[in-house]
Amino acid sequence: MKRLIALLLLVALGLTLMACNDSNSNKETDTKADETTNPEESTTSGETTRPEETTTAGEETNDPDLELDPIDRVYPWAEVPQTLKILAIGNSFSVDAMEYLYQIAKDAGVKTVILGNLRVSGCTVDMHMNYAENNTAAYTYLKNTTGSWVSTDGYKFIDGLKDEEWDYITFQQASQLSGMQNSFNNLNKLVKFINNNKTNPDAQFLWHMTWAYQQNSTHSGFSNYGNSQQTMYEAITEAVQDVVLDNDRFVNVIPSGTAVQNARTSFMGDTLTRDGYHMYQPMGRYLVGLTYFAAITGADISNITYSPSSKASPELIAMFKESVTNAMNNKFEVTPSTYKTGSAENEVAQKTDAELAQAAGIDLSKYVKLDFEYVENKYWFCTQATTAPNNASSSQDGKFVCTKERFTKEQLLNAVIICDDGWQFRAEKWPNATALAASRGSNISDAVTLLNATWWGNDTYLALNISKTSGEKISSDYAAAATHVRIYVLIEEEAQE
Repeated sequence: MKRLIALLLLVALGLTLMACNDSNSNKETDTKADETTNPEESTTSGETTRPEETTTAGEETNDPDLELDPIDRVYPWAEVPQTLKILAIGNSFSVDAMEYLYQIAKDAGVKTVILGNLRVSGCTVDMHMNYAENNTAAYTYLKNTTGSWVSTDGYKFIDGLKDEEWDYITFQQASQLSGMQNSFNNLNKLVKFINNNKTNPDAQFLWHMTWAYQQNSTHSGFSNYGNSQQTMYEAITEAVQDVVLDNDRFVNVIPSGTAVQNARTSFMGDTLTRDGYHMYQPMGRYLVGLTYFAAITGADISNITYSPSSKASPELIAMFKESVTNAMNNKFEVTPSTYKTGSAENEVAQKTDAELAQAAGIDLSKYVKLDFEYVENKYWFCTQATTAPNNASSSQDGKFVCTKERFTKEQLLNAVIICDDGWQFRAEKWPNATALAASRGSNISDAVTLLNATWWGNDTYLALNISKTSGEKISSDYAAAATHVRIYVLIEEEAQE
């Protein structure tokens, strides 16, 4: 009897389930029937609502651009972030790209900027992987949290990776191998290592697509591409598309190579490097810095007013912004610049400096501008040291930049130094490579100084300390400070006459 009751209960349950299924089926049919009505019609108060409009709080729009990854969206696609923490797994090309990134980000409105660069000159993907696996203290770790870069040698890969909870981590290949697809074999392994050891689980990975060499470059790696800039550029873009983006961990590409190539179609032509492959200072670095910021944040760069050079012309800055924007919207093909005529930063400076030199009886057309490297917050002291500049004392903190190297009399005999109003330099001179000077000279604020044989006297080595005549701090923008004192070297042919 109990079995019969149980059987009847099972039958009743089955009939109930069938009835529910029939009811749901009818509802689905009714819904489909409703969907055949005009999609612009609404049943509420006679109003019409277009399909792309949303009527529920928090409901996403049907904007097709929002459904795409940043790499495919029309630029710009995002607001300026409040915080930006970026680590580059890099080499000298990431130094070029990040030199002015702090100032660019702050000018754009980012509140907190923390930048890191794990750098080994010429470092390849394979070398990074080897150093990471073997915990090798091979890196110079560059960090910027205040607008100035602090350099620490003997750093390990894992220490830089874990130094901050990075929002973004960028990768790049050594420039000479950037278009050689067989050189990326360890990329996925490197990505996996970083992904397993990063401290921020939400950190995003981007690939820094570097630039092709200048056509007259003498870099030995240029032969990989038949010494052809166009061949190198095409190989770089193909490697990124065919190999790098095969790893779905990369959310975007930083198209520095295309931004540079775009700018080369402008009035600047093929003059954007200082040695055939590194960006010229300061404005070439500014171009790739803008590209870095645009690609990582997706934010608009059109309203950025910061420039690392007081001599930069408005058309140069506008052309750079155009080149970056076009590269963001077309990452792997060149977009010709609309700026076919204009004055480059160096040309503007040359014109002004030429007028000053002419007033002093010097024909600056016989000279070439020397792009010297500088060191922040340090100064040479010729009576105390010969091998390296001193760190600034507490009373002098933030007031100086100085030349990174000492120049020889042979290098700068009859050179011309141009100094802007409100600025000064101290010429630190030594009698030879190892001997200390007996005394220091005074600061010089003259507009034009000719380094002739009389000026040199018995000294054979020279370094410059640069500061404001007012003694104010210049730490807010060391890079711009370095441009206020310019060195022009007599062209070799002229020197031999």
